[in-house]
Amino acid sequence: MWQRLMDTWIGALVFVATAQCLNTVRVGIIPPWTSVIASALAGSQSDVNVSLHEINTGAVRSAFDKIDKTHKIISSLNLNVVIGPFDPEVSLATESLRIPYLCTTPAETSQRFQFLVQVTPEGTHASNALLDVARAYAWTKVSVFYDDVSGVQVLERMMTNHTIAVRAWRLPKKATLKDVRDALVEMRKVLVEKCVVLCNKDNVQLLLEE
Repeated sequence: MWQRLMDTWIGALVFVATAQCLNTVRVGIIPPWTSVIASALAGSQSDVNVSLHEINTGAVRSAFDKIDKTHKIISSLNLNVVIGPFDPEVSLATESLRIPYLCTTPAETSQRFQFLVQVTPEGTHASNALLDVARAYAWTKVSVFYDDVSGVQVLERMMTNHTIAVRAWRLPKKATLKDVRDALVEMRKVLVEKCVVLCNKDNVQLLLEE
């Protein structure tokens, strides 16, 4: 799965380089995906030269302020493409600048963006795959920890199978240790042993440590 995602990212960058006749693709990365993308590109066999630049707006006062700062960073760095998790302000900035935004997470928006490209599988595919896993291993009780819309899609799909009892806990995007511990305590109360985790890497780390 990871290799396929990496190949998709590389393919998208090759397409950008070819379409714009670039010798080097200047890529803007949205934190906290900097290390992930850098590692993936470092291990690739692509002939495309890539220059990585982090898009870090720092503290912002409002959504408009974030859009403005993102717009200025992308312009000043002369970026050709942006890659990272979906961010509504980033999508508006890239749309205004007419450069591709390779989105590594589900796009949580009803708006249609011409330059937004989702490079991960649609939520329905992941949901069906997880349900197949649950059926194959005859799971009867499953807990789902999630922190974005993809978790909702998986939850809805798994609940269509009435042979599986599903309990779910939604964590904040930036969960605290207390958030995670409270959810795990509730999970243990209902004796659920099989877990599906659909969270950002920081929340996953907290769950694994507990």
